[in-house]
Amino acid sequence: PGGIYIHWGFWQNAEPGAAENVARLITEMRGELITRTQSQAFKMAIFRIDTAGAFARLGSKVPVARPQTDLDFRLEAAKQEQAHPAAPAPAK
Repeated sequence: PGGIYIHWGFWQNAEPGAAENVARLITEMRGELITRTQSQAFKMAIFRIDTAGAFARLGSKVPVARPQTDLDFRLEAAKQEQAHPAAPAPAK
């Protein structure tokens, strides 16, 4: 699904400065853990950072879903139109 995500991967495992900056961003934006895995000492994770907490912290509101411009909604509508085309209007 859509959103803004941060990947904790190679650079955070290899560079202490990168780890510190990304960890700060994740906590400031109240990131939500989506998935996490570990191979020996190498840790990887994906966090979603466009959370309600992040919007509140930035003094903003969570965007309202707008079906008329939403990508998934528009694609599904286009698929339905192709699968079931409307009959042509009768000639006058």
